[in-house]
Amino acid sequence: MSKDDVYAFAEQKLALEKPIDSLKKLGPNQLKHLLEFLRRVSDNQYLRRVWICAARIR
Repeated sequence: MSKDDVYAFAEQKLALEKPIDSLKKLGPNQLKHLLEFLRRVSDNQYLRRVWICAARIR
């Protein structure tokens, strides 16, 4: 995920009024929520890969 992808993701998930060009413009609570969103996305991608690998083994 590139910087621009993270900024767009933050704008969408945090319902920001204006686009950002730096994570420094987010407050502590916004950063915490963004981290939680990114972890969920990362976990889902990992689980999807594991599922695909398990299906291939069968």
